[in-house]
Amino acid sequence: VQDDLLAGRLVRILPEFTLGVRHYYALYPHARNLPAKVRVFVDFMAEYYRLKS
Repeated sequence: VQDDLLAGRLVRILPEFTLGVRHYYALYPHARNLPAKVRVFVDFMAEYYRLKS
């Protein structure tokens, strides 16, 4: 959608309207040897949403 907005193919009709603050949680079993793919995903999502706020 972002590309279409930037290209002018879509127009914001209520720019002052927002959905408010969202909270995301990552729930996974506590384990000493957390699979690397889980740790990478959680770290990626944390960084992604930190940059969005």
